[in-house]
Amino acid sequence: MELILAIALLIIWGSTGISLLLSTIQGIIYEKKREKRDLEYHAKRMKSLPDKQND
Repeated sequence: MELILAIALLIIWGSTGISLLLSTIQGIIYEKKREKRDLEYHAKRMKSLPDKQND
């Protein structure tokens, strides 16, 4: 009975660790994508800014 409990706890602990790892990796990937998108948007806005000032 103790062996079953120990195995169940190890499985739960391992699953929790894997899910936290995947969540962290996913967060890092999304953060990089968002940062890249923000930089592209900023560059586009700065590029269009002189056009509006000359009008």
